[in-house]
Amino acid sequence: MASSGQINTGGYGGRYFEFNWSLASRDTSSGTGTVNWNLIARSGSATWYYTKNVRVIINGVERFNAGGGKTKCYKDSVFASGSLTVSGGSNFSVEIHGDIYTYGTDNAAAGGNWTIDNIKPPVVNPTLPNSVVCSGGSNNSWWLDKDSATFDVSWSGATRGTFTISQYSIDVTKDNWKSANNPKLVAGNNLSGSASDVSLSGLSLKGGETVKVRVGMATTDGTWWGHTYWGGSFHIYSKPSAPTTFNVPSSQEIDTAFNINWSGAKAGSEGIYQYQIERRVYNGSSWGGWTRISNTGSTSISQGTPKSITNSSSDSCQIQYRVRVFDGHYGYSDWNTKTLSVKINLPSTPRKQKCFHK
Repeated sequence: MASSGQINTGGYGGRYFEFNWSLASRDTSSGTGTVNWNLIARSGSATWYYTKNVRVIINGVERFNAGGGKTKCYKDSVFASGSLTVSGGSNFSVEIHGDIYTYGTDNAAAGGNWTIDNIKPPVVNPTLPNSVVCSGGSNNSWWLDKDSATFDVSWSGATRGTFTISQYSIDVTKDNWKSANNPKLVAGNNLSGSASDVSLSGLSLKGGETVKVRVGMATTDGTWWGHTYWGGSFHIYSKPSAPTTFNVPSSQEIDTAFNINWSGAKAGSEGIYQYQIERRVYNGSSWGGWTRISNTGSTSISQGTPKSITNSSSDSCQIQYRVRVFDGHYGYSDWNTKTLSVKINLPSTPRKQKCFHK
């Protein structure tokens, strides 16, 4: 590639033309430039000489034609000149024809080829997003259940520079980037974006771990330009397990108080904060809504009589109980549910009366 060049033509008795060109200016925004050229008359001892039919052809286009008449040339003077616009990286070809001193001989014929320098805009690197927002934790917190750990992320503020963005990567880690996982790639040349329901299942999560999130960016030339630091971090929790044993009488006399108790619950990563107990009543035709009757750290509670609970003396009523574990943060176990049927008190057996005979 070249930004200038020179050729000397043939001639007669030390008389010839010297052709010069140079890339005088560059427009990096369009990738073009301006070439200036000139044709200078050279000679030995002669101070001037005659020529005919001198022509200059550049890139196949005739740029100068002196005509068929005799033209007087003076030593070391510019015989012809001009300029033209060229593209960076393009071919630049020159042909010169003409007769020096002897006519009809084309003894000034000469030519040359060059490739114009690339004219590129200055390279400007892209920049990463300057805002990354994560959401989607339990109740919009930074807590995620390990068994259903997904989140949403959005980013903005990236710049392209002189490149084309090809994709963003959502990167996650649970060991501070000793290893990482890429659960989602988002294609596109946008300066902002988002991803929903990004899954952390590939991290084999355990309760109590912390997951960090960042966004990476690549351009179409295959270059990755690093990652943001950080988009956020999530605390991973494991839920507790419900009590495996739930002792509720299967039936209970209407005027007799009773107790319920439970056992076999297992703590998740955040421990056991309390047990939540609810009940509802079947009135003989439909179930009522659940009512919270206790949040307790104990594993048993006392109940009144079925009559006081149902506000009925009917044995068509039923009472249903359920219990679950809450860890004090966002983890709840499943419910364990049992049903109690109400029965009418059995009459007491009459005492036998002693008979006395006179």
